[in-house]
Amino acid sequence: MIKKVVIAIDSFKGSVSSLQAGNQAAEAVRDALPDCDVTVLEVADGGEGTAQALANATGGKMVVVDTVNPLGQPIKAEIGISHDGKTAYIDTASAAGITLIPRDKLNPMFTSTSGVGELIKHAVSIGCNKIIVGAGGSATVDGGIGLLQALGYRFLDRDSQQLAPNGGSLNLIRSIDSTDAIVMSNIELIVASDVENRLCGSKGAARVFGPQKGATPQMVDQLDAGLLNLSKVANKAGFKGMAEIRGGGAAGGLSAALAVFANAKIKSGIETVLDLANFDYLVSNADLVITGEGKIDNQTLGGKAPYGIAIRAKKIGIHRIVAICGSVDSNFQINQSPFDAVFPIISAPCALTEAMKPETTLQNIYRTVKTIVSLI
Repeated sequence: MIKKVVIAIDSFKGSVSSLQAGNQAAEAVRDALPDCDVTVLEVADGGEGTAQALANATGGKMVVVDTVNPLGQPIKAEIGISHDGKTAYIDTASAAGITLIPRDKLNPMFTSTSGVGELIKHAVSIGCNKIIVGAGGSATVDGGIGLLQALGYRFLDRDSQQLAPNGGSLNLIRSIDSTDAIVMSNIELIVASDVENRLCGSKGAARVFGPQKGATPQMVDQLDAGLLNLSKVANKAGFKGMAEIRGGGAAGGLSAALAVFANAKIKSGIETVLDLANFDYLVSNADLVITGEGKIDNQTLGGKAPYGIAIRAKKIGIHRIVAICGSVDSNFQINQSPFDAVFPIISAPCALTEAMKPETTLQNIYRTVKTIVSLI
């Protein structure tokens, strides 16, 4: 008999948010099992929505900050501030996100993380002594130089002229001037990410993620060489080890930049969210955990939110963990996953545009979850 259910579903990207999906699933559980204790957690794994999830988990709030988008155009973005005002939660996607510019303008030779640096600078200016940066969803492969320039670093060419803070400048960097850089030694910085790729090389930021950000094969070669050049110049300037950092390739190298220049720690995005949400306590004695995301495939097992949730739940003895999704990749092997079952929510063939309509997704989540709990 099911007496307690914990629901922690990641967003169905382009359709419904984590909280919308979770609340709809909760409604289905309560309608099927009126006496059931149901808890909904808003979750994210470092991508869009991480700041909101962390702010909610800590009783904080979202505030609007002036910044710039990946092309340097002025925009407003939200950051989360904890209840005590001492911790800031920042989504890279809110200022350097791939959704902030038209697809025909995507070009990592020109896009920059400057806007994320502006958000960090704001957090420091209002007295935050801890900053958590979600590193997912960027349109950039700039090695973090845009962010660092916003924090006062200068990246110079052979003539000691300051370079534009974008991917196209990486190969031209010959020296780094940190004279006016903001002191970050008293700030605890955490990069929340689901990416384990290093900065450069065959599995680096440019080669793995560059094409989805608009990079042609020629650009990928240039960017990868540029990231290696940045690492070498940084080493000479005393900022050592960018190329060796596991997870440093997240957000086009932003993670490596923060780790080396600001002593940031790179942590699993979903683990960071679950820790702050007190997941282990909330899920204790649960009879069922329901998780999920828009698509479940082998990438899910690389540290995405549903995988992290299932692993944590298994560790504390939860025996029923099911995942729902819009679709399951044909190569996904459930017996190699921590899920006891995976349920696609689509009940009949339909166009992708129809399937992704929020109202359609919510109806399908409700029907699928009600069926699941009615069967157990």
